[in-house]
Amino acid sequence: WCEKAALLLADTLLELAEANAGPQDRGNEKREARLCIVEELRQAPAGLCPVLSRSVPQGVAYHHAGLTVEERAILEAGFRRGILGCLC
Repeated sequence: WCEKAALLLADTLLELAEANAGPQDRGNEKREARLCIVEELRQAPAGLCPVLSRSVPQGVAYHHAGLTVEERAILEAGFRRGILGCLC
């Protein structure tokens, strides 16, 4: 359920962003930081989950016991720094 909620929210945020496309000065920094999180997850021993590859660029992730300790640490750090706005 967590993964499904993250995807639904990420897809909705993407649609809203595309509908309201405009100047993106501040958004670029967050976008770059989110892509760094995606790369960190890709380098993790478990690899990059397809759900997180779609949701993290939109600022959304899921968090549950099925993640590795390293994955949880990466996502928690992103949330604490304000790069990820929602953990499902």
